[in-house]
Amino acid sequence: MARQRWIPAINASGRGRVAGIASRTLEKAQTWAKDLQIERAYGSYEQLLDDAEIQAVYIGLPNHLHVPWVLKVLQAGKHVLCDKPLALRPQEVIQVVEAVAEHQRLLVEGFMYQYHRQYELIDRWLKEGRIGDLKMIRLGFCFYFDRPGDYRYDPEMGGGALLDLGCYCVHLARKLAGRKPIRVQGVQRLHETGADWTTSAILEFDDDILAIIDCSFGYQADQYLHIAGTDAYIASDYPFTPDHPTTVKLTSKTDILVETFPPDTPFTRCVDDFHRRLDLGEFLPCPAADAHDNLQTLQAIVQSATQGRPVELPG
Repeated sequence: MARQRWIPAINASGRGRVAGIASRTLEKAQTWAKDLQIERAYGSYEQLLDDAEIQAVYIGLPNHLHVPWVLKVLQAGKHVLCDKPLALRPQEVIQVVEAVAEHQRLLVEGFMYQYHRQYELIDRWLKEGRIGDLKMIRLGFCFYFDRPGDYRYDPEMGGGALLDLGCYCVHLARKLAGRKPIRVQGVQRLHETGADWTTSAILEFDDDILAIIDCSFGYQADQYLHIAGTDAYIASDYPFTPDHPTTVKLTSKTDILVETFPPDTPFTRCVDDFHRRLDLGEFLPCPAADAHDNLQTLQAIVQSATQGRPVELPG
């Protein structure tokens, strides 16, 4: 993600540049710096944080290391763009929010998909009431993963399909519904390492809104978004990684509207928004409740799958 997505996005933003890169060994950092034409290489993360000229840090570490290093970056007086998910548990978000308030730095969780231009169109159609009353959301994000030794195989490191892929589905379902679910029911199939390799869940919201999500490392790439209402439905064929031409279609009893977006990356627009927040002094997670509610929902899905029963979320 750092090499292929975020580093090119930062350099392309026009507002910043990648001034340094840190690794656990200087040799690896120097290799990356040379390959990616980055000025400075650090043989430890601490060395990067000690550099007064570094103003903001992107964290692309395995999931279980996000919170410890977010806290260290904030304590060093630097702003943070952290890969998703921000934490493994909702209670960890409270600790992060307290650190943001104490150090008055900007923290953004990298849910970059929402910056793709298709969501401007989808948002407009929803606000115009094109689909009537929202009733059903269907979301899927899957791809075949076969890289033994990767942290995604290790549940203690925050591995598994739900935290890696399902977090996108839950985030978008909540965003479309405009609230967190009141109840969830989940089913999981585990890899031999204990990490979930496939997770499906039903999210129940107020106003009789349902969301059905699927995420998996167990079969070939597939992603989709369907938003169904009483009058029409909206569909997108690449809601999360629009590297291909992306088609968004509105279908009603009387009309079919289709708009196609060229291959695009929303990463740069996410970086641009990071700079916009800096300019405005919006030194909060985006917002704090968003990361907390997302993790609370993900945690409830795991609890439901483990206990074999629906789980209600606290109000």
